[in-house]
Amino acid sequence: MVPVGALGRDGRLSFGLLHVRDGSNDNTDPLNEEVRPSRDTAPRVVLGLPAIDSNLLFVVESRPKLGFEYKMFVDFSDIDFRCVKKLLAEEKFKDISMGRGERNRAWFIIPGCPTKKTTDGLLNNFYYPS
Repeated sequence: MVPVGALGRDGRLSFGLLHVRDGSNDNTDPLNEEVRPSRDTAPRVVLGLPAIDSNLLFVVESRPKLGFEYKMFVDFSDIDFRCVKKLLAEEKFKDISMGRGERNRAWFIIPGCPTKKTTDGLLNNFYYPS
C-alpha cells in the first residue's frame, strides 16, 4: 500500500482545511467557510497532521476566545474515491465522505481532536480557545 503522504507528494492528493466558523453553533457568528491551503502564511493557530505528512501544517486566523470549527479535506485526481477512503481509514481518520461539486474531494475528521455537530447534523473538528 502506498502511504498517504507519498500520494500527496506526487500530486495525486492535495490536503486542505476549511475554516467553517469562529466559535461554534453555541454563538451567533456567521459561517466563515474560508478554504485554507496547506501553505497559508497568516499568523495564528497552527495545526499539524503528522499522520499524513510531518511537514503538513495549516495556519488558521481565529478570534482566540472563541476557538473555531474546521473540516479537513483532500482533493484527489487519478484515484477512485474508494481508494482514497481506504487510505484515510487506514490512517484512522473518521467520518470520511465524498464531497459534492466539480472537484473530487473527500472530507474527514481528525480522530482524537474535539468535534462539534452543526445544527444541520454535520460533524466538524473544533479547536478550543486557549
